[in-house]
Amino acid sequence: MTNTSPLSEELNSALEDLRAIRDEVRVQINLAGKEAKSHWEEIEPRLAKFERGVVDTGDTASKATIALAKDLSKAFSAFRDRLKG
Repeated sequence: MTNTSPLSEELNSALEDLRAIRDEVRVQINLAGKEAKSHWEEIEPRLAKFERGVVDTGDTASKATIALAKDLSKAFSAFRDRLKG
């Protein structure tokens, strides 16, 4: 069993939440207009970059990384809510 820090656990939880929101938005984006698709193309790569950073950071997760996860989660959630109307 691996010993993970509270920051690493919080980071992994945030990453799981972001992936769930992303998957939901991907379904909704197929129904959205051109403007929404353009905005999606701007924010989706941020998650891929964040995912790479989480892998690279591992157990040395920092509070800044957690803050970035929360910021990214807000951006994805706002986009999802905008799609729902």
